[in-house]
Amino acid sequence: MSKNNPQKRGKAAAGRVVEGKEVKPVFYFGKHKGHGNYIAAAFDNGNLAMDAQGRPLPYQNASRG
Repeated sequence: MSKNNPQKRGKAAAGRVVEGKEVKPVFYFGKHKGHGNYIAAAFDNGNLAMDAQGRPLPYQNASRG
């Protein structure tokens, strides 16, 4: 059995979820808007997941699915 088998990874390999939809990590270049640069959560269609203030949601703040 390989240690890299995705079926053996468990919860750590589970994707993150926002509003019931799975999101993926993308690099957000927000320095020009004063938000800074960070890894943000994006839906499969390419739209960024936004927080309550209208800023892109950091990927680490998305809940684990």
